[in-house]
Amino acid sequence: MREFGRKPVEAAQFREIFELHLQHRGLISTVGELDRRGWRTKRWTTRKGKVRGDVAFGKTNLHHLLTNPAYAGKLRYNDKIYQGEHEAIVSEEMFDQVQQLLASNRRSRQARKRQKSDALLAGRLFCKHCNCAMSPSYTKRGTRRYRSYTC
Repeated sequence: MREFGRKPVEAAQFREIFELHLQHRGLISTVGELDRRGWRTKRWTTRKGKVRGDVAFGKTNLHHLLTNPAYAGKLRYNDKIYQGEHEAIVSEEMFDQVQQLLASNRRSRQARKRQKSDALLAGRLFCKHCNCAMSPSYTKRGTRRYRSYTC
């Protein structure tokens, strides 16, 4: 049984991308690590001879890769997922962990609309220990507001 039509080197790289996402716990930080390593999307040629792929990973194509059930040995058809006949590249447990992490990081449109902050460094500071974005916070003492950032 072949691994989803991929070469063993590509399969190992896909496994490592899933592991990196679990380690970095966010799309942006994972994209940064992939960029640091110089990893790019697969290059392929269409039937008409046009070259596609071979671009740096971005949030969109990384999210597409991480949510594709084919890497877990399954197929999606009409919004339903079925067991495939190909061998999985990543374990079902790892795939499920990544899906849960992606779901927990997802914010609703309403939450984004309501979020207003005067914090200048919001989204630009990252925790040194877990590499997650730091959130603006504040405490009040009397009428004075003391701003800080927390992991």
